[in-house]
Amino acid sequence: VALGGGRSRTDDIIDPAVGVMVLVKPGGSVRAGQPLATIHARTPAMAQVAAISVRAAITFGAPNPLPLVSHRVTKSGVEQLA
Repeated sequence: VALGGGRSRTDDIIDPAVGVMVLVKPGGSVRAGQPLATIHARTPAMAQVAAISVRAAITFGAPNPLPLVSHRVTKSGVEQLA
């Protein structure tokens, strides 16, 4: 929205040339130096403001995978595992 690619009011004009492309899915693995997003902006100043917001939205940490099996179905019912 701050770049002009969305609306905060119904009469706002949308700029289809701006936006943020997320290149890595949430929970995905990344390597040092790998781009995480691409910012499309009309001016370098707008790109810098967007970059601050994008950086603030990204966190890094060890993966926390879900268990492969979450429930066991038996004759007597469903048992939740871990």
